[in-house]
Amino acid sequence: MAKLALEKQPSYRSFAWRSLPDTITTRTADKEPLVPKGHVLAWTQLELPISTPSTPLPVDWMPSLDLRDSPRFVDVIGEDFQLRLTKLSGRLTSLVYREVELIRTGLEPNFTRQRVLE
Repeated sequence: MAKLALEKQPSYRSFAWRSLPDTITTRTADKEPLVPKGHVLAWTQLELPISTPSTPLPVDWMPSLDLRDSPRFVDVIGEDFQLRLTKLSGRLTSLVYREVELIRTGLEPNFTRQRVLE
């Protein structure tokens, strides 16, 4: 199985939007038979605010969570949500928010490549 390396590239200031674009790139960490070391797998550019102050919230303001542990699953239950993780793979297999089931089955990666038009 290939290891991935996440790198943060240098960013520049954008004075028109008062934000800081950051490029995040995912590259292979090891050489594989068909993929060279350092091959770019994915990248994205995010606009991050420059001067958003962060104020830590007091712990007593945070709602309490209920943790239920079973042989196959771990359930985390909050005021208006419930999520389930499998112990075998660590995948999120269920998410219910405000009594609406948003995720019913485990998330599966989709690595299909789109056709290239010539």
